[in-house]
Amino acid sequence: MVQKFARLVGLTNLAAVLAAAFLLATSGAPSVGGLTQAAYQGPASTAASISNAPSFKYGSCVPVRVAITSDAGTPTGTVKFSIDGVVVDTRALPSSGTFTEMVGCCGSRLSAPLSVGTHHFAVDFIPSGNWAPSHSTGQVVILANNGVHPVCGGTPTSGLPHGVDAGLSTFGTIAGVDVNTLRMIVSGIAVTLAMGVVAVYRRRRTAQPVRVRE
Repeated sequence: MVQKFARLVGLTNLAAVLAAAFLLATSGAPSVGGLTQAAYQGPASTAASISNAPSFKYGSCVPVRVAITSDAGTPTGTVKFSIDGVVVDTRALPSSGTFTEMVGCCGSRLSAPLSVGTHHFAVDFIPSGNWAPSHSTGQVVILANNGVHPVCGGTPTSGLPHGVDAGLSTFGTIAGVDVNTLRMIVSGIAVTLAMGVVAVYRRRRTAQPVRVRE
C-alpha cells in the first residue's frame, strides 16, 4: 500500500516513503488513486420500549404499547411479546414502528384476563437487514375487583352487551375517565330506550280498530 502510494505521487527516496507511511497510518480515511478507504460500520442500533398504566382492576382491558425505534430510521424485523416469560404474540414490526397489544380485551388475540397480582411483560426485536436486536421489559399490577368476573375474558359485566361494555372499559382506560360512571350513563340510556320501545309496542297492540255493526 505504501509503495503504491509512493509510486503514485512520485516518491523514490527512503525518507519520502517513510513520510508517506506515516501519512497513511495517521490519516482517518486516506484517498489513494481516487479510492477512499471507508471504516466498517456495524448494524444500526435499535431501542425497544414498553409502556402501559401501572395498575388495573381485575377483568379490565390492558393496552400495552410496544415501540421499536432507531436514529437511523424505522427498523425492519420481527417482534416477540411475552407475558410472564411465555411468548404470546409474534408479529412483523409495522412501518410505524409501534403497535399496541390489547391484553384481556374482548375480541383481541390476547382476550384471556390477567389474574390478580404482578405480571411481567417483555419484548424482543429480531431484526432483518442491517439492524441490531433490542430488548425491553415492563410490568403491570392487577388489583382485586370485588369478585367481579370478566366477560369474554376481558371486561367485567354490568348488564350491558359485551361489545358495549368492552368498548367502555377500553375508552375509560385510554381517556382516564371513570368507567363505572360511563356504564351507569349508558345503562340508563339503554333502559330508557327499551321502555320507550315497549310503550310504543303496547299502544299499537291496544289501539284496535272500532267495528261498527250494521
